[in-house]
Parts: sequence; structure tokens; C-alpha cells
Amino acid sequence: MLELELIKMKKSLAAAAVLLSAHAASHAAFVINVNEVGADVVATGQGSFLTDDLTAGSTALSSKVASYARFGLLTFAGAMQPTTDYAGLQGPASFGTGGFVFGDTFSGSPVLLRAYANQIDLPTDYVSGSALSFTGTWLNDSFSTLGMTPGTYTWTWGTGAMADSLTLNINAPVPEPESYALMLAGLGALGAVRRRQRRAR
Repeated sequence: MLELELIKMKKSLAAAAVLLSAHAASHAAFVINVNEVGADVVATGQGSFLTDDLTAGSTALSSKVASYARFGLLTFAGAMQPTTDYAGLQGPASFGTGGFVFGDTFSGSPVLLRAYANQIDLPTDYVSGSALSFTGTWLNDSFSTLGMTPGTYTWTWGTGAMADSLTLNINAPVPEPESYALMLAGLGALGAVRRRQRRAR
């Protein structure tokens, strides 16, 4: 009797593992964070892509870091890295009003977003669901010079267990500690003035 219960328990655990695996796969995602860091703009990407419900197309050699906000184009690649384009994304066609601006430095795996064509380019040997990461930099640039509009932009594709997404976070600059101190001092002074005005009344 005990042996039978153990067999049932093992089967239940195996089924739960399969469900958990499917659940994890259905929540695969890739996130690109773009920040102003000092006088530069730095983009980092991390995550994975489920490509099962995307349509693979042509291959090309990619070797640029670039932004074309008006057309929803972001390219992160270096050293003539081979990529394959995948069609089927759904989401915004742009993330700002800027024109084409080349970046300066890159490291990691190539990832190219072509929102105007509903495409993403990935390494030609990419295996669906495997991890990718990169860092790309525009030296002596800002969101203003790149024409990027701060905000969160999301592209989705696939259904059911194969549903996936790419999220682009263009993060508004955070005030430096000194700016916070000045802001707090200003608010404190304003509060003191208002308190004096109330007493005078």
C-alpha cells in the first residue's frame, strides 16, 4: 500500500515539474534598460527569447550600435556578428523622434530591434529560450541628442506557453544626491516662509 502511494507521489511530482517548466517557458522575456550615465547613454540587455512562434527570415552580418528612435530601430552588435531576423512582433512603431545615431562601444551577443518591420534579429546559432546579454554605449550623447522619449515600450508575440515579450525601458534621469539636497533645502525654505506668513495673518 505504501509502495503504491509512493509511486503516485512520484508521478504527481513529475507532472508538477512539467507544469513548472512550461510556466517558466511562458514567462521568458528580454529587457533592455537605457540610462543616461554621466555624459553618456548606456544600454544593457538581458533575458531570453522564445522564437517558436516567430518566422525566421534572412541572415546578415551586423556590426553596429545605433539608434533610430523615430523608426523604432535599435542595433546592438559588433565585430561583424552573423544574425537572423525573426518576424512577428507586435508593439509600438517608435520610441521617440530622433534620427539615426551611431553608438561607440559594444560587448555581448547581437540583438537588433526593428520595430518598423515588426522584427527582431538574433545570433544565427541562437537556441530558443537561451540566455542573451549585451551592453552598448553612446559616448557624449543624451536622450535629447538621440531623440529618445523616456518611458516603457513593450513588444509581444506568440500564444499560450510560447508567449513572450521584449521590453524597452528608457529611464528618465534620476537627480544626483546634490540635487536632492538642494531640492529639500528649497522646500524647507518655502515651508518656513509659509509658516511665517500664517503667523503674520
